Amino acid sequence: MNKRKNKRLKHHGKMDKECIALCDALNTFPGIRTIVSCCGHGERPFRIWFMARFLAALPPLVGCLRGYEDWRCTVETDDTASITRFLIEGPVGRKAYREAKDMAKRMRMWARAAEILDLRTAMQRLPDKLERKRGMYYLATKTLPTAIPTGYVLVHNHIRHRVNTPSGIRGFRAWFQKPSDRLEQCDCGWSGLPHYRVKLK
Repeated sequence: MNKRKNKRLKHHGKMDKECIALCDALNTFPGIRTIVSCCGHGERPFRIWFMARFLAALPPLVGCLRGYEDWRCTVETDDTASITRFLIEGPVGRKAYREAKDMAKRMRMWARAAEILDLRTAMQRLPDKLERKRGMYYLATKTLPTAIPTGYVLVHNHIRHRVNTPSGIRGFRAWFQKPSDRLEQCDCGWSGLPHYRVKLK
């Protein structure tokens, strides 16, 4: 097992070393906390169980599994449906260990590039007074949103971007604002959250 403390992860002495890199990478995603892991010891599938504080944290995480055919992410619950946890499961043996390391590198690179923030952190980084008066709360530079404040909508400009392009990169900007008839729904897939763009005249 591992847990977050002052941004330094501490591991249980009996944790499988093959799981450490991927567990560390998973715990860099805000709202994600790994709880149990097992490398399978060459006899069973590689498995890591984790909890998600909010569902908006899952799209970027699951996206890092793409390209690995033998890996999947599933949801588990108990008989009372009172506890929900997620399972990342991979193949058996050396292939799993090798791909887990590669996947961990991908997750760390994605997290560093996007500086993924939970909703509380995003809303603490408010813009200047002019932007507040306009009712627009711009995302901090090099960040991606993971949730949308109640009563607001997520909007981005028309600069070309990818699904994981952070706000503030190469002229691409995104912000929270109140709903408006000047907006239209956008289906580009950016951030994995429902969002809008300004209507072109």
